[in-house]
Amino acid sequence: MGRYFTLTLASAAGSKTKTDNLSPKNSPRYLQRPNFAFLLAALATLLAAGYLVQANSLSLKGYEIGRLELEVRELKEQQQRLELEASGLQSIQSIEADVKNLNLIPSGTIRHITGRGYAFNE
Repeated sequence: MGRYFTLTLASAAGSKTKTDNLSPKNSPRYLQRPNFAFLLAALATLLAAGYLVQANSLSLKGYEIGRLELEVRELKEQQQRLELEASGLQSIQSIEADVKNLNLIPSGTIRHITGRGYAFNE
C-alpha cells in the first residue's frame, strides 16, 4: 500500500495530467471543432419547427378562406332578397295600394304661381 501511495503522490506533484494542458493547440481534436452531430440535430430541430409553423399557418388560412367564402355567399343571397323587395316596393301596383291605404285623392288641375303679385314686388 505504501508503494501505491508514493507513486500517486509523485505523479500528482511532478507531472501534468492531460486536463492541465488544454490550450487550443494541445486540446484533443474533438474539442477543437464543433460536434457535427450536434449541429445536424440543431438544424433538423429548426427545420422541423419551421415546418410546423408553416403548416399551422396554412391550415388556419384554409379555415379562414372557407369562412369568408360562406360569408360572401350569404351576403349575395341577402342582396338578391333585398333587390327583389326593392323592385316589389317600386312596382306600380304597390304604389297604387299605398295610395288607397293612405286615403289620398287624385289631384285635378295643377295651378302654378306666376311671378306677379304682392309677394314678387320689390
